[in-house]
Amino acid sequence: RTHPWAGALIVGATVTFVIGGGVFPFSGLAFFMIAIFSSVQAFTWPFLPYMAFMVLMELFVMGFYLIIMKLMHIDMSQLKNADISEFVQNLPPMNTFQKKTAIMLIAFIVSLIVAGLAPMFPNVSIMAAVARLGMVGVSWIFMCLMLIWRIKEKAAFSLNKMAAVIPWDSVLIVCVGTSIGPAIASDATGIGTLLYQLTAPIFGGHSPFVFTLLICLVTLVLTNFFNNTVIAMLMVSIIASFSATMNLNIITMAALMLVASQMAMFLPGASYYAGLAHGQAAQMGRKNGFLWGGITVLATA
Repeated sequence: RTHPWAGALIVGATVTFVIGGGVFPFSGLAFFMIAIFSSVQAFTWPFLPYMAFMVLMELFVMGFYLIIMKLMHIDMSQLKNADISEFVQNLPPMNTFQKKTAIMLIAFIVSLIVAGLAPMFPNVSIMAAVARLGMVGVSWIFMCLMLIWRIKEKAAFSLNKMAAVIPWDSVLIVCVGTSIGPAIASDATGIGTLLYQLTAPIFGGHSPFVFTLLICLVTLVLTNFFNNTVIAMLMVSIIASFSATMNLNIITMAALMLVASQMAMFLPGASYYAGLAHGQAAQMGRKNGFLWGGITVLATA
């Protein structure tokens, strides 16, 4: 269990979870980053280019990860004769509530994707109507459907039941970020100008490529020692202060910031995801957690 292969398997799965969680703009991580960027610079997010960029990044990371796993030699012959029958669980068939919930979930995800792609088809009347609704409008429609949905004359969902599973801490963080974002970007407050003056010796005077490289590296280092959300909000504010003087691709910057600010894997307390990986110390050994956490940070850089 303490072989480096086991540690790489656990940390690699966690990293894939982090990056995969940002592929769709309406997923938690992506929604937070997009909300922060949108609060400091108003623009329309191109749904498809963002998804394409994130999918390519995910494939690149997974390919790099598979190469590392391939280079490690481990004898798997004992697994061929392993008896897994004791771990197999015979689950009961899905009941009516579970089946209908699964169908609604699939329909909800498909509807969000369609709402994101709708602005690309302005000449189609149905798509134009969906585009006016947007992902927020589609979400409201599905929430209303959940409230009026009844099974055997009983409410399938209620506000109390739905509120109990909402990650309110993430919601509040997004609300705070979108509230203070315009203040940071506003010329009246002078915060953007101050950030520009403070960081100009480090980030100023470079090409957009070098600027992107530097800010991603700084974000990657700081996020392993400080709060990820605070670092992300700070770096987005710095990017906004430099966006007037540099021709930055905001979609690319958002995707890179999403990965750089969340790839805190070196220390057990660096992030929620690092806690997941390092928490398996009994299975993979503590040294494995620090080894592959550090390698992950270096590979991300």
